[in-house]
Amino acid sequence: MTIERLALETGFASEVLEGVLHELVHKKAILRLDAHVCLSLPAAERLMRDLLSTLEAFHAKEPLQPGMPRAALAGALPANVASGTGTILLTRLAERGEIEIRGETVAQRDFEPVLDEAQTRAAERLRERFAAAGLEAPALRTLAEEMDMRVGRLRELAHYLERQGVLVVAPDELFFDRESVRMLVERVVAHFGSNDELDTQTLKALIGASRRTAMPLMALLDELQVTRRDGSLRRLLNPAPRW
Repeated sequence: MTIERLALETGFASEVLEGVLHELVHKKAILRLDAHVCLSLPAAERLMRDLLSTLEAFHAKEPLQPGMPRAALAGALPANVASGTGTILLTRLAERGEIEIRGETVAQRDFEPVLDEAQTRAAERLRERFAAAGLEAPALRTLAEEMDMRVGRLRELAHYLERQGVLVVAPDELFFDRESVRMLVERVVAHFGSNDELDTQTLKALIGASRRTAMPLMALLDELQVTRRDGSLRRLLNPAPRW
């Protein structure tokens, strides 16, 4: 309930209402979410249990994901719950050590994605395939056909390897072996040692890649903040990539 609504329904003067609310918070009868919204403590605890149950179900369904999107979890509460309540309760759960908020995702405390035996074998095969491909990375759909896997599951494994620092993802959802990208950065930085600019044709000649991968790699260099776009050209921004 909002403080404004309480004031209207009770007719209490603001200083009287604030005093009563302060006493109820002290007695642990209510939870003051912010300056405008209060919840009874039992209701708050029930909603936090709902959030924990939703998160547990997400981990069970998506064991390779590092966590559930924060906005999606906060929005999983009933529609009649005041706006912003989910976000505040998630912060409270994190302060109590029951969950971990990792940027825009939320995970159970100490949760880490775990591969089963079949996924471990598939991930290793994927790692070897990308390492061998270098900068001519195959599309996920091609690999899915080769490995007889659904594209969605293969994508999950690729993102898992990305989070492990094995792969790097470029625009158009092309994944590359990270060591190959690191070597590319070295060649690009060396190019800028005697040149002020870089275009796509020069990049293709520099690394021997086709246009299919050269364009996403050029965009990846921007994302890694190695280069900055200047019209159709690139100029050196930082010699060290921001992985």
